[in-house]
Amino acid sequence: MVRLVVNADDFGRSESVNQAVIQAHREGIVTSASLMVTGKATAQAVELARANPGLGVGLHIVLTRGRAVLPPEEIPHLVDKNGNFAGRPVLAGLRYFFSRRAQRELAKELEAQFEAFLSTGLTPSHVDSHHHIHLHPKVLKVLLALAQKYGGLPIRTQVADNLFLSLRHERRYLVRKLLWKVVYSILGFLAAARARRAGLPTARRTFGLMQSGRLTQEYLVDVVKHLAQYSALSQRGYQVFEIYCHPSLIRESPRFGPNPGDLAAVTSPKLSEKLGACGVRLTNYWCLKQEDRTI
Repeated sequence: MVRLVVNADDFGRSESVNQAVIQAHREGIVTSASLMVTGKATAQAVELARANPGLGVGLHIVLTRGRAVLPPEEIPHLVDKNGNFAGRPVLAGLRYFFSRRAQRELAKELEAQFEAFLSTGLTPSHVDSHHHIHLHPKVLKVLLALAQKYGGLPIRTQVADNLFLSLRHERRYLVRKLLWKVVYSILGFLAAARARRAGLPTARRTFGLMQSGRLTQEYLVDVVKHLAQYSALSQRGYQVFEIYCHPSLIRESPRFGPNPGDLAAVTSPKLSEKLGACGVRLTNYWCLKQEDRTI
């Protein structure tokens, strides 16, 4: 009754991330990955995706702390002279909200990122974004239209996670987690409603935000147990949930980014056993579409 997509973000960011994503897919529970089309190791990620057709690959929109597809002279209100977006998501979000010039350039850059993905020859299975910037109202408006245009792609929306489940395992960063819960609950609710009106699929809830960069086997086991409750209560067929992670062979970010801990968590044998025991079935968005199922 419950389908679970386990997605690795930042595919293409580096060779270390790419190798960890494939290891997590082959040896663990990762079924899906989100590709950064301007990552330092995007070409390698594409080759690895082709060699692992069971891995669903979607587009990881980058509008913060990364490089643009278009040259700086075409989007001067989005990037610096080197083609890099702002490093702070909050500052970038304010610019996207108040600058009409930036909003016009957003539409050009987002479409360029979709086209860059298609140029790889891969078929996109879903779309999400770096730092969840796609939930920004001005970004989401453009993205919904593009997701429809490029095949009715599922969009990650309900990212607020389960606060109490996270605090059970880690009581650090309480204020930050409370703030995230409030902000992303609002943004996620509005985004999910707009996605449904646009006829685009979205998972009921996505887990990973509260433990970003600090996933553990114990936390994931509790998430699976939590999902088993939905299986018992469901009266209308199965429901789809998502867990996102940031596996890497080396720690690439001191706080939230790719790290070996996430890789160890999603490759835990105990976790695979718990999935079967709880009746939670792994899938990806491409497989769901092939089954002609509505999320």
